Amino acid sequence: MKRVLVLGAAAVQADAVAAAQRRGESVHVCAADPGPASALADARADFSFTDRDRLVDYLTSQQIDVVYSVGSDVAMPVVGWVGETFGLPHLVGEAVATACNNKTLMRAMLAESAFRGNPWYARVGPNDPQPSVAGSVIVKPADSQGQRGITRVDDNDLGAALVRAQEASRTQTAIVEEWLEGPEVSVNSYLVAGRPVFNAVSDRHVWPEHIGLVSGHTMPASAIGEQAASDVATMVNEAATLLGITDGPVYAQAKVTRHGAKLIEISPRLDGCHLWKLVRASYGVDLLDLTWSHLIDGTPPSDISARSQGTWDIDFTCQVPGSVAEYDDSRVTPYYAPGETVRTINGRYEKIGYLIAPRTA
Repeated sequence: MKRVLVLGAAAVQADAVAAAQRRGESVHVCAADPGPASALADARADFSFTDRDRLVDYLTSQQIDVVYSVGSDVAMPVVGWVGETFGLPHLVGEAVATACNNKTLMRAMLAESAFRGNPWYARVGPNDPQPSVAGSVIVKPADSQGQRGITRVDDNDLGAALVRAQEASRTQTAIVEEWLEGPEVSVNSYLVAGRPVFNAVSDRHVWPEHIGLVSGHTMPASAIGEQAASDVATMVNEAATLLGITDGPVYAQAKVTRHGAKLIEISPRLDGCHLWKLVRASYGVDLLDLTWSHLIDGTPPSDISARSQGTWDIDFTCQVPGSVAEYDDSRVTPYYAPGETVRTINGRYEKIGYLIAPRTA
């Protein structure tokens, strides 16, 4: 039995806790605020995992064998740092995880290799002048997560959008990118020694009134053809290689435009939308179990046998922050108890639960 420390206490980290416990591991959860993962944990560390001094003390005192997270861009550089510093098992290092978490750094690294999936972009620091743009753009924090601080701008007045993005950034830095027209997709890949051994492409559905906020996914993707799905997966695998991701899960978002597939974001982790469950339903492949085996046992999958099991959807129940959680469908897996107040995360429209079901027609 290994002592595993999971960083973060949200519902997506609860998936990781439950999967590790099914393996027979003792699972600790580190988070400043309790959440669904905290309730499952064998032990809790009630402080922010970004406090590295306290984290080191906890690792030592509790004799932690493995540190990991899923669904959190903020956690992955910490996971890499712990692995490299203390010789614990890890799939990517701190520098790679940091590059993926910082959108301007990611774009710059890919641009150096003339990566074909890069859209036009501009970095805007706290003292930088507003760039001149043509057409529609999207303004985002350079280093945040959870779709915070995102605005679409359809004229050249970026002022309010830049302020909003910089306020949501840990370094007060925004990134301005060209607005991409076309179907939006997500890609879940798995790499072993730099070789992709699994790819799954899903439609990424968003709320029309909330830019960037996901409402659900369909797997396999139905909005694009098989060749386009293959091309976007190849593009994501190329980006992973250029960024130095060689082993473990990769999650990416992209749009399929008339100029080809364009990368929106990429991270060396499992996603924050429970898509590993959608992959399991659609293809019979358990990416979360594969990740724990790779990480804890040091046994990467040599061959992943995927078999089509039909088209499946995951749909999110969402409400505005500060409202009271209500569920119309008893099949929904809830994040909140009915009547509980919905917390502010992205500040616009928060997930309160999800439903995975086969597509009927």
